[in-house]
Amino acid sequence: MEERVTLSGWLSEPARAIARAEAALCSSRSEGLGLSLLEAMSVGRPIVTVPVGGVVEFVRDGETGLVAAGTTVADLAAVLRRAAAARATLPSLGETARATVHARYTADVMATAYADLYRGLVPR
Repeated sequence: MEERVTLSGWLSEPARAIARAEAALCSSRSEGLGLSLLEAMSVGRPIVTVPVGGVVEFVRDGETGLVAAGTTVADLAAVLRRAAAARATLPSLGETARATVHARYTADVMATAYADLYRGLVPR
């Protein structure tokens, strides 16, 4: 496995590592939002994940990445096998992931959405 997987630890500039990756993995059993996953998606990397926390709000199975059936080790292994078998489609999933982030999760888009929400709460 050492020839195929690099565990880099903390990086001062993770963008370079993300650019070399084919996909980003979320194997956490507890995850609030997963900002690093949105960052990976923003540069066209699909996400391979277990269904956890807020991640399932932006990773759509077969669209922006691959989502395991559950959170067990067996579920994670199964989704990793799916990713390996679907390697040729990962770039397409990554492009959809990039488009999704730019359409819904940039600072400007989110600020506008919050402003619209707050404006709707103020009585006229």
